[in-house]
Formats: sequence, structure tokens, C-alpha cells
Amino acid sequence: MKKIVFVIGWMCISITFIPLKGQKTHSLDEDEMQWQTAIELFEREKFGAAQHIFDQISNRPDSQKQMLATYYSAVCSYKNMNPDAGQQLQDFIYQYPTSDKINEAKFYQACFSFNNRDFKSADKVFQEVDAYELPPAYLPEFYFKAGYTRFVSGDLERARNYFYEIKDGNHSYADKASYYYGHILYTQGKYENALREFNKLINHPEYQSVIPYYIAQIYYRQGKYEELLQTAPPLLENTSGKQKADIARMIGDAYLQLENYSKAYEYLLMHKQLTKGGTDRVQAYSLGYAAYKADLINEAIPNFQIAAQGKDSLAQNAWYHLGACYLKTGQKDFAQSAFYSAYQL
Repeated sequence: MKKIVFVIGWMCISITFIPLKGQKTHSLDEDEMQWQTAIELFEREKFGAAQHIFDQISNRPDSQKQMLATYYSAVCSYKNMNPDAGQQLQDFIYQYPTSDKINEAKFYQACFSFNNRDFKSADKVFQEVDAYELPPAYLPEFYFKAGYTRFVSGDLERARNYFYEIKDGNHSYADKASYYYGHILYTQGKYENALREFNKLINHPEYQSVIPYYIAQIYYRQGKYEELLQTAPPLLENTSGKQKADIARMIGDAYLQLENYSKAYEYLLMHKQLTKGGTDRVQAYSLGYAAYKADLINEAIPNFQIAAQGKDSLAQNAWYHLGACYLKTGQKDFAQSAFYSAYQL
């Protein structure tokens, strides 16, 4: 009788444990099924629905995917441009400092700050991101945004290096990187390399209004006046204010160097008329000299008078040409006085 009781007791214990084992397996299966559903939604860019499931998983203390679910929930929040995405990413970084997702979480946190134009915060976090540990698909966005925050901070050398990494790639950031890379080269006086980048963007709808201006400036600084005169004049039609005045000055100076004095006077006069506050002594001398060589003596005199207001070689040349102008207009006394002023300098 005791033996029968023992057998029955053992069977009861076994039966008692069987449902418990079945319940645990069901929980793991449900966890995995939910995870796969969330990942599929994430990959289909259904971030709101995916985040809802990731949150359910992350809130279960016994879930084996709690850490990953917390990470993906924060990324979903970022992808949906939720205002609390930055805090969620920061919380993940604080909660799971040894996670293999830390590098990517910092990337997203920096991008969140960047997208909200907090470039200082973005720059700080981007410097903590290891580009070599990022998935290849992340690199164009990383290099452009990290480069731009360095650019804003004034670190042009590092910004240039970031832009260089992606400027020739086949992705949406390539043209932007090429533009800023070219701009930095331009500011550093590396004109030929800058010109190469700008010529790639000459017909780009986003940059076609500014690229010709850069190219004209480069030709001007290189002394390539023929090339400048092929590029700059059409720009006057679509510009105004200071930019238009600068273009007119470059064209006028180019004609002056090529000894086409009537054209030089035309554009230098345009520059003077467009310049608020008047022209400086150097510009006045150029305008006066163009007028003098074009035999526009009466127009040359007042400009040489402005240029002569100094105690340097520019003033000496201005006085000399003033004397020549006075001779041509029959004002011998003024001519004598002007030549004497030139002599004294």
C-alpha cells in the first residue's frame, strides 16, 4: 500500500511540474515572436508600431532582449523625430555603458542634436564616436555631420578631412561634402583643388547660384583675367548689393590689367555707384587711372584727388597723374602744384 502511495505521489509531482515547464517555453517563444515582429516593422520603417513592441519587451525584467529592445526603442523615437529621443538615447547610454550598441547610440544622440541645430552638443558627442565601429551604411551621415560641426566650430582642417572621406561617394551626402570641402580649400588658398570641386557642382540645382561666384573669385585671385571675363559678367544680372559691387570691381580690374581702359572705367564706375559709403583710395586710384587712360580727364581728376589723400606711394602716383590731368585741361598752376606734391613724397 505504501508503494502505491509513493508512485501516485511521484506522478502528482511530475504532473505538477509539466505545466510549469510548458509555461516557461511559451514565454520565451512569445518573447522571440514579438522580437521578430518588432524587427520586421523596424526594417519596414514602421517605427511607431515597432517601438510599441520594443517597449513591451524592454519592460519585462526577465526578457533576454531587454537591453536591445531599449536601444531599438530609442532609435525608433529618433527616427520618428520625437522630442524626447535625445533623452531616451542618453538614458540608454547611462544604463548600459558596456553594451556593444553604445557607439551607435552615441551616433544617434549626436545626430539628434545636429538635427535640432545644437551643433556644439553634436560636435562633442561625434568626437566620442568610433567611425571604424559604425556600420558602413552610417558612415556618409556620420562624416558629413561630424565634418559640419567641426566646420561650425572653426576647425577647418579636421572638417576638411571628414568631408574628404565621402565627397566622391554615391550617396545623398556626397555633393554637400564636396561643396564644403571646396569651400574650405578656397578659404585656404588652394584654388586649383577648390576649382576642381566647384566645377563638379556647376549645374547642381542647390549650388548653381553660388558656384560661379566662387569660380570668378578664384580666377581673379589667380590673375586669369580672360577666364574671369568669360565667367563674371553674366553674374551681374542675378546679383545685387555688395556681391554685385564685388563682381563689377573684379571685371573692372580685369579689363584694367588687359588694358581695355574704357571697359575698365565702365565697370569700376559701376562698382563705385554700388558701394555704400564710397570707395577707398585704392579703388579711387584705379577708377581715376582707367578714366585717364580712356582720355576721360574730367572724370579722372576727382578720383585722383581722393587717392592723393595720403603720405605713401599711392598718393605720390595720384599727385603725378593729377598734374598730367591739369596739364591736359590747361590748368598749369594746378599742374605745377600737383607735381611738387608728388616730388615731396
